[in-house]
Amino acid sequence: MSKTATPQSYLKKIQKQFPDAAKLVNGIRARRGRNLLLDLDASNLCTYKYDWPEWLFFPVLIYMSLAGSLDSVKGYHPLDPVGSALSALLTWSMTQRVYKFSSTLEDLLIRSPIIGNIPTSDLMLLPDWCVYIKTSKMKFNNVKIDGFFAHLDIEPSSTEKISLRILLDIEGKLEPLALRLGEWNIKEAIIKNKQDVYNYLNTSGEGVFNAGMKYDEGEVNSLISLILYLCSSKADYNKQKSTSTIPVTKKNSLLFSIPTNSRIVEVGEEVSKGVSTISSNINNIKDGSNKTKKPHIRRGHWHGYWVNGPNKQKVITYKWQALLGVNCNI
Repeated sequence: MSKTATPQSYLKKIQKQFPDAAKLVNGIRARRGRNLLLDLDASNLCTYKYDWPEWLFFPVLIYMSLAGSLDSVKGYHPLDPVGSALSALLTWSMTQRVYKFSSTLEDLLIRSPIIGNIPTSDLMLLPDWCVYIKTSKMKFNNVKIDGFFAHLDIEPSSTEKISLRILLDIEGKLEPLALRLGEWNIKEAIIKNKQDVYNYLNTSGEGVFNAGMKYDEGEVNSLISLILYLCSSKADYNKQKSTSTIPVTKKNSLLFSIPTNSRIVEVGEEVSKGVSTISSNINNIKDGSNKTKKPHIRRGHWHGYWVNGPNKQKVITYKWQALLGVNCNI
């Protein structure tokens, strides 16, 4: 992060810009699941049923309405900067946890390719409705990023249309990125995102899609790899549930208490210790000539498994295969 920009400073800025938004969002979220409709003041998006999955805190569409980013003809820009920031930051405010990866684990993850389709079902297991991941080695479009927010969203027309929304923290500025999820890989998701933006601009008469906006497949892979690790059942961090995600009854409504401070969650400390131990063990082996293989470290990687999903359809899920010391007696 820059010297002045932190997740908390971004949150305070958006809260100052929209002072009543958090209270309104909390009140609407408390009525999730009820058969009520919300007027969004847009002719083609006039109502929204209060019904969405538990893993989603609040639909981006409603955030866009609060941010004044909805248009009665165009709907909303998929990458509207104000609406994107409002949705990520207010959702993150419910837990305010900063996931700080060890340098060793971050390096392993950002260099590990995800082969095949993006595992949507795995991403639904995010530990918080919105996470902030602090990074030390990552770049996007060749510019170092300090971290990023990540959360899921659904389209109002269908709860099956899910997207992964990312807000990159780059040199004190927030840059939105969105990936539609489905039975396709990262490259196809990037193409679909560009097409969504193109369709919006073309329909609204604002000109053609900006061909200069480029998403590098490898950089997007690195982002998703870090997010996926937090969703893993055996991930190396404290998975204690935030008390703010447990609603309390106030005036016959279930409301959420918002933390006053953020909390750092260290990720990968045991992994780093393991790498150090294995490396030390290898260095202490004077002669590995009597072994079938030279002592070495087998790098951690993602391994995909096909499992039965809804309606007995096969879906892919990923598990992180931890690094392994080979022929080093540990």
